[in-house]
Amino acid sequence: MLTVITGPMFSGKSSKLISMAMAHVIAGHHVVAYKPVKDIRYPEDDKNISTHLGQMFPARSINSELADEIPLYISDYQRKTETNIDVVVIDEAQFLDGPGLIQSVEWILYERGKTIIISGLSQDSDGKPFGAMPHLLAIADDIIHLKSVCAKSKKIGAATRTYRKDKNNKNQVAVGGSEMYEPRSLEAWLQSRKIT
Repeated sequence: MLTVITGPMFSGKSSKLISMAMAHVIAGHHVVAYKPVKDIRYPEDDKNISTHLGQMFPARSINSELADEIPLYISDYQRKTETNIDVVVIDEAQFLDGPGLIQSVEWILYERGKTIIISGLSQDSDGKPFGAMPHLLAIADDIIHLKSVCAKSKKIGAATRTYRKDKNNKNQVAVGGSEMYEPRSLEAWLQSRKIT
């Protein structure tokens, strides 16, 4: 089963991911977690999935280009620990190489029949599809679409978009937190695009 958690920045995607991973741990399932090495929002903590509120779950950092090697990491882990993995967790999936991540997820899901829980942004701050997320959403068994408080209107659950404050940075991937991004409703996001 593949569950994909998505939503704008600051909607609690990583918190939901950690909560679901912990539920599997409590149930006695063996869980392994991965995160992209380029997720440097918390550079002192490269061995955990971390949330903006300080929650953590142990994870292996992997280079974005090596997303196709996740099955090798899983096999190596199982061989070293003599443990069968039940659940694979991947945070910030939009930062991982799209074709490689899709290949890995499909192998884990279709060839090994494992449970996979993935979180990531489905769109970038320009509203464009982001990395492998559109494909992962298309093959997901369950989609959890989170919303946030709009930074402009302050309406709870209205924010479905991510707004980048620095419009000079044109790179699709620009890792940052509240200093760089804020959640916005569609109306506020569209209004900001008209002004800039």
